[in-house]
Amino acid sequence: MVVNDNAAPSILQSANTSFFFRNYSIILNKTNDVCLELCETPMSMNNEKQMSSRVWYLLAWALVAAAVFFVDLILPLGVAGGIAYVALALIGLLMRDNRLIIFGGVVGIVLTLAGFFLKPPGALVWMAVSNRALTVLMLALTTFLFLMQNWYGERLLEAHHRLEDRVNERTAQLKEAYEFSRKE
Repeated sequence: MVVNDNAAPSILQSANTSFFFRNYSIILNKTNDVCLELCETPMSMNNEKQMSSRVWYLLAWALVAAAVFFVDLILPLGVAGGIAYVALALIGLLMRDNRLIIFGGVVGIVLTLAGFFLKPPGALVWMAVSNRALTVLMLALTTFLFLMQNWYGERLLEAHHRLEDRVNERTAQLKEAYEFSRKE
């Protein structure tokens, strides 16, 4: 896509400018061509904000893990409160970080099993075991689905880039053909 010279601010005509939104970077270069690129980290303008954003996500991740574990220990053994550990993998999905998605799922499963052994008995053993097993299954399945969501999002962005490249190539061919026909 090409931005009209009259519509673009004059400051953009002198240097490359980048705007970050989630995982995409919109770059306006000197010729005012707009490019869409995949960024390493989401929702950031510079390295300080990237680090700050990542620290806040990781802090939220740790607080959620501690809070869910605390609540899981308070609830009776037959209650499947550990399903809230899905939030750990969800934070990884929000950060678009596969390692954090997997780590969140694994930590959720480990804390679910730890909660089973650290709680005082209060329910039938078969009920507690079945609830924990279902929680572990749901955490593993949700982690897998979040990983697939992230993977398909990356493939969709790559397809978008390829399509944009093809459109630009075709536009250049049409422009060249038009210029050639005008000369004749």
